[in-house]
Amino acid sequence: MKKPSKKNSANQRGFLQILRDMDENKENEKEVHGSIECPFFSRAVYQLRVRIGLEDETR
Repeated sequence: MKKPSKKNSANQRGFLQILRDMDENKENEKEVHGSIECPFFSRAVYQLRVRIGLEDETR
């Protein structure tokens, strides 16, 4: 099995921090955006919505 890189571990910790912040602020949805430096002078740009909790499907 491949060992996770230090950069991936940092990204995972960042995501967990987002979840902690949402929990502390009693938020169930949050938009996140940013960019990550990549090899060969490139950059990955991302935008996403994080949702936590259960939705009532009867609404």
